[in-house]
Amino acid sequence: MTVLALDALRCGYGEATVIRGVTLAIGRGEALALLGKNGMGKSTLLKGIMGFLPRQGGTVAVDGQVLCAGEPHRLAERGIAYAPQEQAVFQDLSIEENLRVAVPDRQRLRDGIERIAGYFPFIAQRLRQKAGTLSGGEQKMLILGRALMARPRLLLLDEITEGLQPSVIERISGVLQAERRTAQIAMLIVEQNVAFALKTADRYAVLERGELGEQGRTDEPGAQARIIDRLGV
Repeated sequence: MTVLALDALRCGYGEATVIRGVTLAIGRGEALALLGKNGMGKSTLLKGIMGFLPRQGGTVAVDGQVLCAGEPHRLAERGIAYAPQEQAVFQDLSIEENLRVAVPDRQRLRDGIERIAGYFPFIAQRLRQKAGTLSGGEQKMLILGRALMARPRLLLLDEITEGLQPSVIERISGVLQAERRTAQIAMLIVEQNVAFALKTADRYAVLERGELGEQGRTDEPGAQARIIDRLGV
């Protein structure tokens, strides 16, 4: 079952086109890692999917229903969770208040905290702590926990491992793999950490100047070496 389908999507800023006809599909319980150098349009693609940017062409569909640009507030109702790279945590709000943004219903909030605390115990232990006082790794775990609270059908992650220690990266990879197995969440993972991306996802695609380049399965022999050579990292 296809959860996310992009058909010749084009979007950008003003009259400038950044994403140039991207077509891809992600099935239920499948993860696609989108790799690429800085400035290739990876974050722009996620914003285009979410409808934060006007579409210059093509379509975005979730579960076969075409999404309209300019209505990102409606996407949670469609089971879409988005963890952006920048300004993702409300610094002056507590951990609990940050989580309440995802699930305002009290019962669902309690159930969600209990479930997420199984991955990140500090969340349940420090609900009243201001999010801005957390370490960088803890903030990333809070971001991911908040995204998973409402049991989304589709998860969009933008550079979730940026600046993190290897131990935290390993934990996040384990959480994502567990959620795919148990909840069958479809995932589009924008990353520059090639090792993390290939360990966590089923398939990969390289974005080059707004267009999809090399694509394949993450378990293909030599995939990591080819990607590293392509990206020059």
